[in-house]
Amino acid sequence: MRRGFSLVEMSIVLVIIGLIVGGVMIGQNLIVAARMKTVGTDMVRYKDLATQFRERYYAWPGDFNGASIWGLSNATFNTCDTIATTNGTTQTCNGDGDDRIELDADTSSSANNMVESARAFQHLSNAGLMDGQFSGVMNGGSLSTARAYVDFPAGPIDGSFYFYDYIDNSSGSDSSVWRLPIGNIIHLYLSSGAATPKQIKEIDIKMDDGLPGKGRFMVRNWDECTNAANNAQHSIAIYDLVNPVGEACNAFYLIDPR
Repeated sequence: MRRGFSLVEMSIVLVIIGLIVGGVMIGQNLIVAARMKTVGTDMVRYKDLATQFRERYYAWPGDFNGASIWGLSNATFNTCDTIATTNGTTQTCNGDGDDRIELDADTSSSANNMVESARAFQHLSNAGLMDGQFSGVMNGGSLSTARAYVDFPAGPIDGSFYFYDYIDNSSGSDSSVWRLPIGNIIHLYLSSGAATPKQIKEIDIKMDDGLPGKGRFMVRNWDECTNAANNAQHSIAIYDLVNPVGEACNAFYLIDPR
């Protein structure tokens, strides 16, 4: 006669399964936390690379309007669409030379994937300042479809990558960004969701002042992870570790504060 499991035996099995699942989740969280600790080091490195490029060429990578020295006789935006987008080549195209590493698509380009932010890493690589070969374009014209290792250097978490951008929100028109004339930045993109306020604060304390709206390391979406009531309260804001709106705390590091 076959005997089934008793309630006590089933309870023990369920407890063991719960412990195993809980242990796996804790382990995954620890791995993510450990990887996130490299973000500060990475951001400072990319800031330093951009600064070295500027000292050598008197222009920011991506924005450099003399990039034709790297093998493109007519380095216009449209030429770059058709010639210099093959990964593995050193051909690239010029930026517009306005002192901004912009993520917005070049309006004079026939495609929507031509952005100085992506071209910046191709310029850095061509100049011998960093390893790797980059496409010089943003696949699909969007960060959500851009490719780590190909368009941008990979970040610490699967699917994440670093990109340059320029922010000037002194008018306050972008309600999700601090009301500040910020300047060129290096930003971490997380495709699987952003980091928690606690994780970002730990990075901030380590490399800056621990405040989300001051210093060189700041959060981009203040409404998700700080106690600020609006984007003008950058000077008094603190990280909201008790009641954050969600795990959507994106941060950036200033390259040249304006």
